[in-house]
Amino acid sequence: MSVSMVRAGFVSQARLLALTAYLAPSLMWRSVLGKRLDPSTLSRIQNKKLRALINHSYNYVPFYHDLMKHVNMRPEDITTIEDLKKIPVTTKTDRIDSPLEYRTASDINLNDCWRSRTSGTTGVPLTVYFDLRARLLNLILIARSQLERGDRLTNRQIMVGSGWLEQNLPFQRLGILRAKRVSQLDDVKAQIGQIKEYDPRTMQSSASCTLDLANEIIEERIRGIDIRQIFSTGDWLDDLTRTKAMEAFDADIFDVYGAIEAGRIYNECPKHYGRHIEAEAVIVEVTRDQETLGSGEEGEITVTNLNNMAMPFIRYNLEDIGQLHGNDCACGSCLPLMKLTEGRAKDRLKIPNGRTISSIMLIAEMRYIEGLRQFQIIQEKIDQYNVRIVKGLGYHEDVQNEIGYRLRKILGDVRIEISMVPYVRKGRTGKTRQFISNLPVD
Repeated sequence: MSVSMVRAGFVSQARLLALTAYLAPSLMWRSVLGKRLDPSTLSRIQNKKLRALINHSYNYVPFYHDLMKHVNMRPEDITTIEDLKKIPVTTKTDRIDSPLEYRTASDINLNDCWRSRTSGTTGVPLTVYFDLRARLLNLILIARSQLERGDRLTNRQIMVGSGWLEQNLPFQRLGILRAKRVSQLDDVKAQIGQIKEYDPRTMQSSASCTLDLANEIIEERIRGIDIRQIFSTGDWLDDLTRTKAMEAFDADIFDVYGAIEAGRIYNECPKHYGRHIEAEAVIVEVTRDQETLGSGEEGEITVTNLNNMAMPFIRYNLEDIGQLHGNDCACGSCLPLMKLTEGRAKDRLKIPNGRTISSIMLIAEMRYIEGLRQFQIIQEKIDQYNVRIVKGLGYHEDVQNEIGYRLRKILGDVRIEISMVPYVRKGRTGKTRQFISNLPVD
C-alpha cells in the first residue's frame, strides 16, 4: 500500500470521527436527558429540512429539476409538509433506466458516498448513494432508538441476516457499537456457535432467522446466550416469532421497518403500543393513485428522506401497503404512528432438505446479479423452480449460470428453469411479487 493511500485512509477516518463528534450530541440529547420531542419542535425540524431538500434537489438533481418543472412548480412553492402533495409520487421504475448522473446531485462526489443496493423485492434492484452526513445521521438515529429501548452503546451487537452497522468503524475501537455479522446462509447450529463465541447483549435479525434460532435453542435446550434486546428487521415479525423469541432468549423484541432508499422508517414503541415513525429523518405518507390518504386508510407507503442530498428520494413509493394512525400513543411520544398491512410478509418456503426458509434469502442472492432488469422466482414444486427474468443493462451470457449457482447454494439440488419475459406481471395490489409459491398451504 502506498504512502498516499495510507494518508488518504487516515484523512477519511479523521473526517468520519470529526463529523460523528459534531452530529452525535445534538441527536442523542433526548436519550441522554430522557426528554421527549414536542410537536412544534418536530414540525419545525421537518419543515426546515424539507425546504433545504427541495431547494437542493431542484438546483442540483436533474431528475427532480425536470419533475418539478413538468408540474410548473419551483422550490419556493414547498414550505411545509402539506405542500409536498404538489410533487408527483414516483417509484423505483421511474429511476432505474435513467443515467446515474440524472438521479444524483451534481455538487456531490459519489466516490465519497456510502453505497448500497436494494433487495429487489419489487422486481427492480437499485443502487443507492448516501452522502456521508446522511449516512451518519441514519446510524446515530438508529443508535438512539436502540438506547431508548434498553440497549447500551457499549453492548456487543450480533447481526444475523440483516443489520445496519458495518464492522471495523473507527469508534468501534473505543468499545462503542461493536458489531459482528453472521451469515443467514450458515447452518443454524453454526450461527448459534458464533453467537455464543461473540457473547452479545443485542441482536439484529430478520424475523425468519430469529424464528429458526429460537426453535433450535428451545428444542436443543441451549444455554449460555445472554441477549437482552432483539431488533427484528427484514421481514414480518408475526406473533409466533415474537413469542418464540421471548421464550428462547428471554429478551425484549422490537419490530423495526426501513428501506435502503429511506433509511430507518419506524421503530416499535418502547412500551410496545405501536410503531413510531422516525419523523426527524423521514416523512411518511400513504397514497393511492397520486392522492394522499387520511389516517386509517390503507394505501401505498410513500416516503421522503429528509437527510440524503446525494440521491434524494422525495415522495417515493416503496410499494409496501400500510396505514397511518396519527400521533396519539399511550407512551406519550408525539412521533406519528403507522402500521404495515402488507408488503413485508414475504413468503416462507419449504426446501428439499425439510427446512423452511424465507424467500428473502433467495431475493438477497439475486440482487447481486448484474444485468437483470426484473426477476421473479416461482416455486412450482418443492424441488422445481421457474425464474422469470427481464434483461437489463449489463446482461451477459453467464447470467443464467450465475442464477442457477446462487439459488442452488440455498435450495440444494433442485430443478431451475429460466425463462426470458418482456416484463413481470404485477399482482392485484399493483405490486410485483418477487417470489410466488404454488405449493399448497399446510
